[in-house]
Amino acid sequence: MELKVITNENFGEEKNPKLEVFKTFLGIFVTIGAGCVVGNAVKFTTPSGLSSFKKLGVAIGSIALTNFIGGKMGDYAEDQVDSFVKILEKVNFTIVKEEKEGEEIDE
Repeated sequence: MELKVITNENFGEEKNPKLEVFKTFLGIFVTIGAGCVVGNAVKFTTPSGLSSFKKLGVAIGSIALTNFIGGKMGDYAEDQVDSFVKILEKVNFTIVKEEKEGEEIDE
């Protein structure tokens, strides 16, 4: 097994296709979940005796709010995955660096 040394120059450049698919699906699920929560919140807090004009405004506002919050939550989830991967890469870099330094001391 060959270990690849990660330096500041190439840190985070290599994309993992499986990770990208995972992030995409995670973003979709988080967006859908947040959209459902926001949609239900709007539904249960909207008064029942609204005029047709106000109902239309609430519907359009609900769609806009759902899309905004859902999109932001999806982006946040993907960013958290990226942060976690960077932490794992740094830990791996530290382990590889310590192993290489240990080899130099033994010789």
